[in-house]
Amino acid sequence: GVLPPAATDLIGELHHLADAVLKGEPGVELPAAASAASSGAGESATLIAEPQSLQAMTELDQELAQVFQSEAAEILDSSDVIVQRLRVEPDNIELLNDLRREMHTLKGSSRMAGFMTVGDLAHAAESVLDALGKTACQATAVVLDTLQNTLDRLNRMLADREVIDLGRGKRVR
Repeated sequence: GVLPPAATDLIGELHHLADAVLKGEPGVELPAAASAASSGAGESATLIAEPQSLQAMTELDQELAQVFQSEAAEILDSSDVIVQRLRVEPDNIELLNDLRREMHTLKGSSRMAGFMTVGDLAHAAESVLDALGKTACQATAVVLDTLQNTLDRLNRMLADREVIDLGRGKRVR
């Protein structure tokens, strides 16, 4: 399927950041276009048709989508708290691992429920956190700001029902 442009840009930004962290450059400046996309600036509403397999959702599918949305909201709330704590304790490995686990769980549950864009975005965030773990770098302001932008974007996707429109198409910002 086609990813929303802002999600695609943010996923690219996260992969760029993960590569920079692995090279020992966690404070690297990110491309301006990617940063603007991650903050939601300049996004316009577009309708993208869902894949045929998601158009005719059964009652069980709708129930799964509702459970997913509820669990995803809890994961994102917990992740927001962890990012705020990391701003005070940027070298806390346990917090980094907790956030990585949250993104890993969100990735898996969203993909299982068929919401691939959320899964792809969570996977990209998980990649940054994996890179931090491998290099023993502390979470810099650039890393934390990018992760917060990611969480904000995921929250907007869920709040706007971008990913969980049970109708014929899904709205993308």
